[in-house]
Amino acid sequence: MTLEHLGLSDWPFRIVPSREYARFLADRTMFRQDLVKMMHKLSRRSQSSMHLLWSWFGAGKTHSLLYLANQCEIDYPAFLPVYTEFPRDSQSFLSVFRAFANSYDLDTLVRLYLEVATAPSMGDLNKLVPRNLANALTIYITGQPRQQQIAQRWLKGERVPISTLREIGIDQNIDSVEAVLSFVKAVVYMWATVIRAYKSTHGRIIWVLDEYQRIEKLPRAIRLQINDGLQATFNSCPDYLTIILSFGGKPQASFPEWLGPELADRIGIEPVLVLPPLIAEEAMLFVENVLSNFRPDGFDKNIYFPYTEGSVRRIIDIIRERAELKPRYIMQFFEAVLEEADTAIKHGQIKEISPAFAAQALEGRMTLLKKVEETEDP
Repeated sequence: MTLEHLGLSDWPFRIVPSREYARFLADRTMFRQDLVKMMHKLSRRSQSSMHLLWSWFGAGKTHSLLYLANQCEIDYPAFLPVYTEFPRDSQSFLSVFRAFANSYDLDTLVRLYLEVATAPSMGDLNKLVPRNLANALTIYITGQPRQQQIAQRWLKGERVPISTLREIGIDQNIDSVEAVLSFVKAVVYMWATVIRAYKSTHGRIIWVLDEYQRIEKLPRAIRLQINDGLQATFNSCPDYLTIILSFGGKPQASFPEWLGPELADRIGIEPVLVLPPLIAEEAMLFVENVLSNFRPDGFDKNIYFPYTEGSVRRIIDIIRERAELKPRYIMQFFEAVLEEADTAIKHGQIKEISPAFAAQALEGRMTLLKKVEETEDP
């Protein structure tokens, strides 16, 4: 994609969050500071912890969580992030576990096992890794293709016929809370053991469970079962595990009822990470930050190019007339204007986006944004 005429190296406004795009965090100064404080605290202790990220819908929650995962790679390599969305069709705590099992990197788990299994200094392998998990990983590494496929299915939490599992030395599916606890604890402690051996520091798995507000729509019995399972997982790992529960909705003075008193008690008085809508000047900085991350070397035009300061303010005013200034809306509206201006600038019909051009480009797109009740992120 050639965007030299726009002063950009790539298209800057994207609606669907992705790990690759989340290499930067536009504006959000307070949130970034809170995130740094939390990560610094976690790096100085081994104790497990549970945290909340409470965000208005459309305020950039998922992007911020993916940014956190990227920052682990850069600043906290002893932390292993596992990003999971709460399944829409959850029927039990096992559904949540399977989402976790399908989110971690299997190759990383294999490397951890090989480190632990081949280095006596790591400790007693039999105590650290349950027999079924050890057999599955061994077969995944050394078995025939069919055996490896069976092992992979088991490692990803699928239900496999017991007769099939016995072919590779496994006698139980991960189909109970106890089996989940055994699995997760082994993964957490393998990671911590390897990190301690090579980096002499505390390793930690950070399990991010996004869209947790979806639990509210489930029957009460299932909600209780999922919350109890999550609490049991946390209790089984007193060290080296951090769980971040992330959900959308306007933050209130108290925890939502569906969170449950037990999980609320585990969170205690840990500071809540909050993502509110932006005010106008924050929105200006947000746009500037997004554009600056896609500038080619040698860029020397105004910081908002191909917009002007006036057109940026005009677009923000149009959004404010209809809704709160949320990153999602900002992305949608600025992308719409840029789409209209792209060809016009390339062919020399206009030099930059004026306030009048921005308003005209949006005139037929007012259905992009309506005053509606907040709904779940898509």
